[in-house]
Parts: sequence; C-alpha cells; structure tokens
Amino acid sequence: MNSKLNLIVGGFVTFAIFCLFFIALNASTVEPIFKEKGYTVHASFNDVTGLNVRSPVRIAGVKVGVVQNIVLDQTTFSAKVYILFENRFNHIPIDSELSVTTEGLLGAKYLDLTPGFESEYLKQGGIVQRTTSSLSLEKLLGKIATSFSMEK
Repeated sequence: MNSKLNLIVGGFVTFAIFCLFFIALNASTVEPIFKEKGYTVHASFNDVTGLNVRSPVRIAGVKVGVVQNIVLDQTTFSAKVYILFENRFNHIPIDSELSVTTEGLLGAKYLDLTPGFESEYLKQGGIVQRTTSSLSLEKLLGKIATSFSMEK
C-alpha cells in the first residue's frame, strides 16, 4: 500500500514538473520545442540597434514570425536580417515594408511589417526591399543637442 502511494505521488510530481517546464518554455523567448515550420526571407537595414535573434515580427500587433539571424553584409556594411515566417502567413505581398520598432518608450525592439498591395507574395528566400531602420534615442538626442549648440 505504501509503495503504491509513493508511485502515485512520484508520478504526479513528475507530471507537474513537466507541465511547469513546458509552460516556462513557451512563455520565454526561447523557441518552443513543437514549433511550426515556416519559410525564410531576408531584409537589409542600415541600423538594427537593439533587435535580437528571436525578436518577434508582427503585422498589426499579431506575431507572424521571428528574427532567425542577424549578420553583417560584408559588401554593403548593412545588417542583413533573416526572418522566419510561419507557414500559415504565406500571403504577405512582396512590396511590404519592415521597420524596426520599439514596444513603448524603452521597451524591446521588434520588426513591424506593413503589408503592401502587390498580388505576388513573399516566398522562401525572398527579399523585403522596403525597410526602415531603428531609431536610436542616443543619436536623436545627440542631433538635438548639436542643433541647439549651433544656433547659439
């Protein structure tokens, strides 16, 4: 009787630990274990300050993909961002625009995608041509300070 109770309690504790691990994994920025496959496209930006791998890509606030990789293009010295879109979002027009945006004033960076109007859609290996780079608060404050000092 005692060993049967120990077995039941042990099974319950193991199940509870597994559930907590699964919830914590899905709530974090780590990619889920059971993720949907998708297609990869890339875009070039002059500045992606604050954007990270696994940052979300959103359309109208809805997550449609993630930043898969960020590399420096050695020929143009721009940031090349690889994006993994979920398969179910396969009707994104090729003339869409990507911009690096901040959640709130000091929040995390993400990519905001504004859909275009073309009838042709992004496919595996496609390129998003229209991009808007990150707005750096430090650069903006520096320009404001410089403009005030030049006026005097």
